Amino acid sequence: MHEQKLHKLVNDLQEILTGIPSHGETPQSEELSREDLLADLQERIGTCRLCSLCEGRTCTVPGYGPLDAKVMVIGEGPGAEEDRQGLPFVGAAGQYLDKWF
Repeated sequence: MHEQKLHKLVNDLQEILTGIPSHGETPQSEELSREDLLADLQERIGTCRLCSLCEGRTCTVPGYGPLDAKVMVIGEGPGAEEDRQGLPFVGAAGQYLDKWF
């Protein structure tokens, strides 16, 4: 059950970011702007209880950046510093990523 909900969340994110419906379906909210769809996704992330990350978190870390970015980096899960600040890649993994880029 949780896996199905997680797949739906990932498919919804794909649709929002690319504008391409998954599985050839028409997006349910064509009248909403991309910003509105992302705000809805952020709300869904904030209330998500599909895994144990929700049990000890201080903040959710949905990310940020331009809506028309050519590249997106997705982390596995927020670390302690990301959870404290509510921002992605600000801890040790972020420092490594900065060096890598």
